[in-house]
Formats: sequence, C-alpha cells, structure tokens
Amino acid sequence: MQITANINEFLLIYPQFNTDILKPIATYYLNDNIAWAECKWDLKRFGCRLNTAIYLLTAHRTFLNSQAQAGQEGQGGKVASASVGEVSVSYATMPTNDTFDYWLTLSPYGQELAALLNMLSGLPKYYGGSFERVF
Repeated sequence: MQITANINEFLLIYPQFNTDILKPIATYYLNDNIAWAECKWDLKRFGCRLNTAIYLLTAHRTFLNSQAQAGQEGQGGKVASASVGEVSVSYATMPTNDTFDYWLTLSPYGQELAALLNMLSGLPKYYGGSFERVF
C-alpha cells in the first residue's frame, strides 16, 4: 500500500491550518507522520482510510502545536470541571496505563483518530475485569 497523502490535500480538508504560521508546521508534521507510518503501521489494515489517519494525526499535532504557541499548553490536561465565581478549574489526571489514548483526547482530531484506530483494530480491549468491544 502506498501513502499518497500530500500537504495540498491536507489543507483542502483542514483549511484552518492554511496560515503563514501553521502551514510550515503542518508540512513538517505531515512528512514526519508519513515516515513514521511507513515504519510503524500495518498499512494494509487501513485500506482506503490510510490518508485519513495520517491527516488526522497531522491535524492533531498541528492543533496541539498551535495551542502551545498561544500559551494554552501545560495546563494539566483535559478540563474536568470549572466554575466562574471565585475562579476554579480542575483537570482530569492522565491515566498511567495508556498515555497514547490520553494524548489523542487532547484535540478533536485526535479523538477522531482514536475512534478510527479502534474501529480498524476490531479487537476487544481489556477494561478492569471484562472484555468489551471498543466501538
């Protein structure tokens, strides 16, 4: 299976990253993701969704980078609760057993990629005493 993902198609799908600041970052991540996928992924498993997975991973990484540039990184993770009076925010703690899945939850693109990866695996995951389908 050949990867045909390219920056022009990525920017058509995700035009929000087609800015002077984010386009070079997205280009770097796209190229890095392609190289990583060729080494680490079973490309045949993805079938026609291979480019989609690479684009979602690129969008996820570019989004996280843009959050960091805006000074919104390092806050502890996903917001678990918030209040306005007397300003209070609490964050969900990162699970220790699957940090990759947690990392994917930090953006909507990562969440979509996690769903795609779970759908393509079709394997049950172990959740504290019983097997359950992940989709």
